[in-house]
Amino acid sequence: MNLIIKESNISGYNHRTKENAKMAGLTCAFACDMFTAGEMLTKKSAGLKYLGFEITRENIADDSYIKEWSGKISRYVKNNKIEVINLAGNGIYTLVKYGISQDDINHLIYKVFKPIVLEGVLKKLISGGQTGVD
Repeated sequence: MNLIIKESNISGYNHRTKENAKMAGLTCAFACDMFTAGEMLTKKSAGLKYLGFEITRENIADDSYIKEWSGKISRYVKNNKIEVINLAGNGIYTLVKYGISQDDINHLIYKVFKPIVLEGVLKKLISGGQTGVD
């Protein structure tokens, strides 16, 4: 299986957010603060093709949450024949306010997406390529 991880080359989050949501069959947002300007734009841009996951210091390391989130994404991908996911969420400047490091979020994203990638349906994961979640 071949998975492409593509970082956006568009500067400025407004245009990049809209383009990434448009290119993907699903946008998955992981955030401590779901009400930042970036998160609200992400949700609006993705419309019905959006799954948001609120992360906390407690649930980020809880395997039951990780399994639940992974399962929800997997079902959406299979049921809607999605090949491209846009990965979005808070930047590190927001995450650190909640006690979450870049290593913490990298580990979370890996654990959530590993089973989905291994299923072989997903072809591409796109991202803004910034700090934090994407």
